Amino acid sequence: MLVIIKKKHQTLLMLIILFVFLYATYNVHRSRFMRIIPEGKKIILLSFNIHYGISANKKPVIDEIAAFILEVEPDIVALQEGDRFWLRSLFIDQGKFLAEKTGMNYAYGPNIKSGISEFGNCILSKYPIEHVENIKMSSDKETRGLLIAKIRIKDILFTVLNTHLGLNSSERLRHIKSYILPYLQNNKGPIILAGDFNVEPGSSEVNFINEEAKDTASINKRSLVYTHPKTNKRIDYIFYVGITKLLSYNVIPLNLSDHYPILIEFEI
Repeated sequence: MLVIIKKKHQTLLMLIILFVFLYATYNVHRSRFMRIIPEGKKIILLSFNIHYGISANKKPVIDEIAAFILEVEPDIVALQEGDRFWLRSLFIDQGKFLAEKTGMNYAYGPNIKSGISEFGNCILSKYPIEHVENIKMSSDKETRGLLIAKIRIKDILFTVLNTHLGLNSSERLRHIKSYILPYLQNNKGPIILAGDFNVEPGSSEVNFINEEAKDTASINKRSLVYTHPKTNKRIDYIFYVGITKLLSYNVIPLNLSDHYPILIEFEI
């Protein structure tokens, strides 16, 4: 009888040790990203140029990007450079793939098409997406786009603009003046404008946007934190209109793309 009791105690002790080990491992794994997020979140938004799921080391990392999104638990995600059915990204529909992996709703806006293959921007949301519009912005080289999603958050209709501007200054200015600024001027907040703008702070392009919206990095005095590690420049932005309070801004040094993701938290 004593032997049976001892065996039961040993089994119970082993189960307790196993539980503690698994719990600790799980929390250490999550803490790589979660530690930067303050408690008492309201809305968390992530903007990330994913470089069609290829890391700076030229490795396919779409699964790791999905795991990262799950770990930081954003409510809304603005992604640039997302592939659909390209050989280079193993013919994965990346927007749909990430939506399914994270359990989020999604909207995809292709800017380039070649046969069945597409390349563009994507928005993921935990909340219902009620309206989607993808505006093509004409270009002499690579077609650019402005993906617009209206998202219902409780009783508020929240708008996310997701874009990836070009490498030519005159083209960027034309796209900002012709498409982005008119939308900001003619629509009420709350609005988030996020994306890869391919230009540094203090440029004419950024200054024009600053007349209609606020730069989340400047508000938090983080305007010198770079988002493009190869050049050590900040070329990715999140602007806002009609947000009640910006709570945090973080650039996450993560080697899953040639850009770093930006994570903000705010109240609407």
